[in-house]
Amino acid sequence: MCYTCEKAFFDSQDLKIHVQRVHETRKYHQCTLCHAAFFFSEELRIHVQRVHEKIKAHQCSHCKKAYFTSYHLRRHIRSMHEAEK
Repeated sequence: MCYTCEKAFFDSQDLKIHVQRVHETRKYHQCTLCHAAFFFSEELRIHVQRVHEKIKAHQCSHCKKAYFTSYHLRRHIRSMHEAEK
């Protein structure tokens, strides 16, 4: 369990990563386009795509509206197109 925020984890490695990401200031991956910094390189890659490149890789096949995540695309389809049926 995290002693700072009391979040529970199943193994010590997950707890260690949580503490480093959330509670410590270690950010190894700095964005060269702004002052944002991230613990994981994957977080930096996603940040650059969303914030600076504005890449929306998930496109609706019904209306061509695009989203950053597949979750948001699925939510759009459920609310906008499945309701039409």
